[in-house]
Amino acid sequence: MNSKHPAFGILSGFIALCLVLAFVVIHRQNDLQLFSLITAVAFLLAGMLRSASAPQNPLLNVLLIGLGGVLPVYAMRVTGMAFTEQGYVPLFFAFSLCLSVAGVVASRLFLGGWPKTALLLTLFSLMATTLVIAVAIRP
Repeated sequence: MNSKHPAFGILSGFIALCLVLAFVVIHRQNDLQLFSLITAVAFLLAGMLRSASAPQNPLLNVLLIGLGGVLPVYAMRVTGMAFTEQGYVPLFFAFSLCLSVAGVVASRLFLGGWPKTALLLTLFSLMATTLVIAVAIRP
């Protein structure tokens, strides 16, 4: 199968979700701030790594990555298997989709010959995410 196939976008989002879940299991604490930060970093990396070999449409790429992470979370929430506490699902949706966008755009900038701009976008995205998490989510 060609690496440009849309299934790989969904798979990259699912892998990012698996990394987040592995961290939650290993960490064994109910820390919404740390969960949000790990989600943001995992999906930023998924967007960056997937964008290099993804379809030409960046919006489709972001939607596929988000779909791979959001659908399993939604299914777990609806069935009551996981993510049943208040706050986790909306934060997961927001950070996974927003940081996937930042990852795809940063990767496109880097591949387009704008490495400094890509680095600044990545750093700004992570700093803004950390600030939002620190201010909006109580420890």
